[in-house]
Amino acid sequence: MKLGEMIRQQREARKLTQEQLAETLHVTRQAVSKWETGNSYPDFETLLVLAKYLNLSLDDIIQQDHQYTEKLKKEQKRMNATDIIGVCLALIGVIEVLWSHTVETPGLTSSGYLSLVLGGLVLICLGLLLIQAIPQAVKIGVLVITTLFSIVVIYSFKMEFFIFLMSAVALAGIGALLIYLFMK
Repeated sequence: MKLGEMIRQQREARKLTQEQLAETLHVTRQAVSKWETGNSYPDFETLLVLAKYLNLSLDDIIQQDHQYTEKLKKEQKRMNATDIIGVCLALIGVIEVLWSHTVETPGLTSSGYLSLVLGGLVLICLGLLLIQAIPQAVKIGVLVITTLFSIVVIYSFKMEFFIFLMSAVALAGIGALLIYLFMK
C-alpha cells in the first residue's frame, strides 16, 4: 500500500478532514491532498509527526512504498552535500573573524574591523543554517546574535539617528522574518 493511501485511510478512520490534519501537522491542506494522491511526499520530519499522530509504523510506510524509499535515499545524499557546504561556509566565517584582528584594529569604533567581523558572522550564520544536524534553537540563536551585531555595526558608522533607526528596524525585521521562517 502506498503512503498516500495509508494517510487517507487513517485520516478517514479518525473522521478528520484534510484541513484538520493539515492544521495538526502545520502544513497546508493542499500538501495533505498531494500526499494522499501520491503527487508528493511529506519531508522526513513531517513524516515522523504524521506516523506518530496516525499510529502508523515507519517500517510499514518505508517498506511498502518503494517510491518513498527512493526519495529518502536521494534526500540523504543531498543533505550530506548541503552539510558539507554549510561546514565550509562556517569555517570560512570563523577564519574571517579571526583574520579581522590582524587586518584592522579591534574595537567598537573601528567600522572596518566591525564590517569584517560581521561578514564572518554572516558566513557562520549561513553555514550553520545549512547544516541539518544543528538544532533549530541554535540556528535561531545565531540569527539573533548576527542581527544584533549587524545593528551594532550600523551604529558604528556614526550616521544620523533617524537613518540609523530606520536601518536598525529593517535589520531587526529581516532577522525576525528569518526566525519566523525557521520556526515553521
